Amino acid sequence: MIWESIPIMTGIDIIILGVVAFAVWSFCKTTSTTTRRESRTGQSFILIGLLMIAGFYTVDLYSMHVMPLYTSVAESMAFMLKLHLHYRWIVAGAGVGLVVAGFVQLNSKTQGGRGGITETARSLGRAGGRAYR
Repeated sequence: MIWESIPIMTGIDIIILGVVAFAVWSFCKTTSTTTRRESRTGQSFILIGLLMIAGFYTVDLYSMHVMPLYTSVAESMAFMLKLHLHYRWIVAGAGVGLVVAGFVQLNSKTQGGRGGITETARSLGRAGGRAYR
């Protein structure tokens, strides 16, 4: 199983950290060009949620590779078990919640709060219908 292989768990943790690092890089790149404060708020929620999840996996890597250097392997594995059983749900729930809140914030500001694309399509359809009558 995955939890019995430190190299596989390390690989998964590094992939997650790499994805979050890419998101941070992308956020920093677009922040300078984003002028709307509302867009930055949604992006910030997403970034904070991803950073919470990345923080969890950073502590996981610490428990696998650094803790055994100054404590026993059994103690570091017990810490990792406690981390996954007691804290993963809190971190994952809060992180995903912030990501979803960020997407909702971005979507509501993109739509303009007036019905967005659907309302525009309806008004264009009505205007086009009148033009052909």
